[in-house]
Amino acid sequence: MVDKTEQKTAKGLRVIDPKLFRYIVNKLNDSHNIHSYDIEALAVKEASGLTITLRYGENYAQSKEAFFSFEIINNRSEELNAFIQEAADECKEVMVADYFKMMKP
Repeated sequence: MVDKTEQKTAKGLRVIDPKLFRYIVNKLNDSHNIHSYDIEALAVKEASGLTITLRYGENYAQSKEAFFSFEIINNRSEELNAFIQEAADECKEVMVADYFKMMKP
């Protein structure tokens, strides 16, 4: 008999939690002018929270991932805001580097 282990696949955060997706996109846009098409936001729903993955850069090759409990997400606590800020800083660096690579003669 085949042992079937439950594999959780990441789905779009826009589908799993649209309000959180809008919150993250608005924070990214406000702080670093990063738009929803500049990132790919994925999430895996667990029993106690969400594992959020933000992918960015050329072909979405770079990523930042963290787990947040539903309490942290609902309260929009400092941990969530710190994660968003770190991701925004890294994304901006990657976008600038990608731009200069593209513009290099």
